[in-house]
Amino acid sequence: MPPRGPDFPSSFLDLDEMMVDFKFFWPNKREYSPVDVQDDHSPADEKLLDKTESFESPRRHEPRRGSAPIPWIVLTFIFAGLSGLLLFHDLRRGGRGSFDTGYHNDMILARPAIEVSQVKFTGGIKFHDNGTMYRDNGPGPAYVGRPTPEMDEAWEQLIGTRYLAFTEEQKASFSVRIDKGSADGLYRAGPDVFHSLHCVDKLRQTIDGYLYDMPEKVDERRNNVLHIEHCLDFLRQLVQCTSDLTPIPLVYSVGAGMEVPDFEQLHTCRSFDTIHRWAMKQNQDALNTLEE
Repeated sequence: MPPRGPDFPSSFLDLDEMMVDFKFFWPNKREYSPVDVQDDHSPADEKLLDKTESFESPRRHEPRRGSAPIPWIVLTFIFAGLSGLLLFHDLRRGGRGSFDTGYHNDMILARPAIEVSQVKFTGGIKFHDNGTMYRDNGPGPAYVGRPTPEMDEAWEQLIGTRYLAFTEEQKASFSVRIDKGSADGLYRAGPDVFHSLHCVDKLRQTIDGYLYDMPEKVDERRNNVLHIEHCLDFLRQLVQCTSDLTPIPLVYSVGAGMEVPDFEQLHTCRSFDTIHRWAMKQNQDALNTLEE
């Protein structure tokens, strides 16, 4: 009885399938070259060879040699597209500018004065343990409360010159229309922060007139009423525009007997002091050119 052909374990067939799959990623991998059969074999060996041929698995269709793997091409295009989108997004953001380097609509000449830091706000509403409410003034000058000459002076120093002077050469840095002054030939524009502070001070004076029975601070003429309404609506838009996302937590107060807002939180701010110093110097330097 002729010898049986070898029984191939199933793992051999699995390995063969894996190698076929691997060829998909390495299309130029060289094929296995069969060894030449020697002539000095017996007739029994030929029968054995005939039996082993019956165990060969059917040949699978394989990609042609040298053809590029399609999945890698698709992935390449996908990653290239994503990279392009990210680059476009960064360019758009760069075109708008940023809070700490200056937005595209900020005064170009003022950008070197931008400094960013964290500031803890003051003036929170608090409660004594007996339930009495009070406002924490915080350090520094008082800007609200019963009016005093010192308070009015503090507001004057805070705002300073609202509309700064600029020379003919500096005018070119503005992207908005700015006209030459008829009085001295200089150009004038003011950082919006000074206008906003002016509006807050205008509202302060009017409210104080009613709260502290100071009729000299109350002006109910139509033009002044329109001015106050303008300030209120402008400040509304400003608050919405900045949309500060600093969290204001509710914290339990023994005096209030409930949770109350803790307003004294850290905010990320542009340094007003450095901007104010730049503004006053810019205005004075432009005025000095008139004497040259």
